[in-house]
Amino acid sequence: MPWPGPPAGGRPKVVLVSGPVDLAPPPGVELIRVNTTREMHEAVLAQYDRVTVVMKTAAVSDFRPRTVARHKIKKTVADRSLTLGRNPDILQELGKRRQGATRPILVGFAAESRNLRAEGRRKIKDKQLDLIVVNDITAHDAGFATETNRVLILDREGGEESLPLLAKEEVSDRIWDRVVALLGRSS
Repeated sequence: MPWPGPPAGGRPKVVLVSGPVDLAPPPGVELIRVNTTREMHEAVLAQYDRVTVVMKTAAVSDFRPRTVARHKIKKTVADRSLTLGRNPDILQELGKRRQGATRPILVGFAAESRNLRAEGRRKIKDKQLDLIVVNDITAHDAGFATETNRVLILDREGGEESLPLLAKEEVSDRIWDRVVALLGRSS
């Protein structure tokens, strides 16, 4: 999630706000575990004033049940319908809080199946992002459940870079190169 910038020793400090996963956090990372979108919303906003970069890499649920049952709902109960309520858009809220400032740098990710460029541009504007990394979720050799990815990186000035099929680590390096360049421009 956010990178508050290097401490006195020169090594960056990373705060990872993570939902339930079976992965161990990387060494040296400050981990904040959450279970719900609302908890993630609160945790991310609590870190906002101490960060230099927010890298919002995973989408959380757009919707949640409006009411939560106290006990298991038995299947013998007649037809049930589920009423949904909207979850907060964490990245959009961060963009609004920034109010035209250059920090923190906001980087979003979008999983799209069509109109990648148009959807990415819309999200940059709506969420006031500096960069967005758009994943084509229709590609069979990239994205989820593969070790490779092919992405479109868009920036708020209208620039774009279409990365070919690369190892995910190389994609990550390219994204961080763009973030470092933005950090240099906004200091």
